[in-house]
Amino acid sequence: MKEWLYLETLPFKSRVILAANWLQDCDHILDIGGYRTPIYHYLDPKNKVVVIDPRIDDRALMNWEAIKGRWQDHFFEAKSSQGFVCLGLEIHAPEKDWSKFISFIDGCQRAVIGVASDHIHSVNQFERIEAGLTKLELKYTVGLDLSGNDFSGLKDSAPPYTNRRLYFFEKGS
Repeated sequence: MKEWLYLETLPFKSRVILAANWLQDCDHILDIGGYRTPIYHYLDPKNKVVVIDPRIDDRALMNWEAIKGRWQDHFFEAKSSQGFVCLGLEIHAPEKDWSKFISFIDGCQRAVIGVASDHIHSVNQFERIEAGLTKLELKYTVGLDLSGNDFSGLKDSAPPYTNRRLYFFEKGS
């Protein structure tokens, strides 16, 4: 099975750095899908980070709080200073879990959602999430064109989606 090794390259890590900067004031951060490049690498230890990914490296389970599994298998309630990050939006979940997922994101103080612009499944999921947000406001959008980078040396890597958009949300006043 091909891995997403390109996520460990500096161009793709730039997404995580931008997200960490936006979320650094959140005391608690839920990172969905951060298995190759979890956000905790770019934050101060004062931030309590929980990473959930079914493919998380067992070594990561020793750092911070990491859960090997699917987000819908765990219930989290957003705290007042909660942050949320999902930089590779491709959620596989039963229909019944979507409202709980969107409600959690909407209860956060800040959120960053990353979408592969040329991956229709990711785009459709983002549109669904954004339509369900009532408390969070979109503050910034950052487009990244990573196509000019050389990813050819990555053996056994899936081809990268190089056109990315990051959406930065904050609780409205």
